[in-house]
Amino acid sequence: MRRTLPDPGERCVFCGLAATPVSVTNDIQNGDDVSHLERDSPFSFVIANRWSPFGPAGGADLVITRRHVTDFESLGSDESADVLTAMLEVRARHRTEFRRTLAFVNVGLEVNGTQPHLHGQIVSTNVDVTAPVSMTVDATSLDEDIALARQHGLMLKDSSESVSYVAWAPTTTGEIRVVAQDPTNLAEALRAAITDLVHAFGSLAYNIVLLHGPRLVAQILPRFTAVGVLPPYFGMAVIMIPPSDVANALALG
Repeated sequence: MRRTLPDPGERCVFCGLAATPVSVTNDIQNGDDVSHLERDSPFSFVIANRWSPFGPAGGADLVITRRHVTDFESLGSDESADVLTAMLEVRARHRTEFRRTLAFVNVGLEVNGTQPHLHGQIVSTNVDVTAPVSMTVDATSLDEDIALARQHGLMLKDSSESVSYVAWAPTTTGEIRVVAQDPTNLAEALRAAITDLVHAFGSLAYNIVLLHGPRLVAQILPRFTAVGVLPPYFGMAVIMIPPSDVANALALG
């Protein structure tokens, strides 16, 4: 699978929002549409997305890069750290209001990347829905997961700042997991892992999903071949590739 991005036409919606003046009430008016600015920085901004997939029982915010880039690996170190910090801050706020919260980035039309301008989504609900995979990891399961990766030669990076590895028991093909102590190190490890992945397999589509845990934990879910449809926030299903094959392709182990 190769990353197919929608054509923004004459004007990128998110670039238009980034260039629109903000009112005294922190609102951005883009034509007839009004969005509320929740957070702003030199690298990203957060708007309240009123179109939650769960309707009145949920909420949704968008974290949007100020610079027009199409993928996470094209961000600079300051930009990527800022985007992740914003997503973590919004997620923390959502978790005090809602029972379930999912924070993710979709890159590529194949994984429901609806805009070619990079953005993260934080989607929450009070509806008792069943997620396809657990969004929470505890300290014991995380340590066991990392130990398995070390045992089977699946480590990408192993340092005191961050650990990244190809999952031994992936939730989807070639899943890479990244664990770090702070957003800066998490961003650096994510960018490095995705860059290596794209170098090995070409410009493939992928999701980044932030998990809840004792440390910062993220999944990179690459999409190699589309064969079906998963729930909307996970885009397309994929054929399985053994973790060792992904590790070997990335010159690991």
